[in-house]
Amino acid sequence: MTFAIAVHYLKGGPPVEAWAIYEGHDRYFVRHLVISPSGRVTPRRTEHVSSLERARERVPAGTRRYPRDDGDEDGLVETWVALD
Repeated sequence: MTFAIAVHYLKGGPPVEAWAIYEGHDRYFVRHLVISPSGRVTPRRTEHVSSLERARERVPAGTRRYPRDDGDEDGLVETWVALD
């Protein structure tokens, strides 16, 4: 399931938090996002780390991983969504 599909699936529910991990030239970026019931995505903060392992350490326990899909934006590695 791509991040876009996850957002579509969650529309109409309570706000949901997500962490998108991107690969840059020499580091990774962890972007914390809040998805509103209308599907609006609001960035909260972005952290820069040296490896994918360190990026995954920034993601809270209890989240669900969605791997990158061919239709996702360039650089996106995976997205983690907190589904309560």
